[in-house]
Amino acid sequence: PMDEHNKTAEQGQDRGNGNANGNGNGNGNGPQAKEFKFTVDGRPFETEHAHLTGLQLKALASVDATFGVFLEARGQDSDRQIGDGDVVDLAAPGKERFYTTPPATYGTHAAGGRAAAGETAPTPVR
Repeated sequence: PMDEHNKTAEQGQDRGNGNANGNGNGNGNGPQAKEFKFTVDGRPFETEHAHLTGLQLKALASVDATFGVFLEARGQDSDRQIGDGDVVDLAAPGKERFYTTPPATYGTHAAGGRAAAGETAPTPVR
């Protein structure tokens, strides 16, 4: 069985410009760049780069650099957090789906600590 990734690669070779190696875009103007498709928060994106870091994903999608990026897993696997320096392989078969989350501030308040039992956290003054 041929997956979509291999099928696309073979089709690209079939559209060669007449050279023996078969690369090209079919119009004689040289090799055609491969486009890797992915989504961030449901918005579609394309890049010619097979590998991107978490920080590059955020920049391409115009996402706040302080947000977290997660790779949505397929099947029963767990979603994977992508750190700013982590590299993602977009050349793997299928379209990669990412989502972002704002930075977490669970259980903290303005003083930087947690409220003691029976206390309430102070309300920030704006």
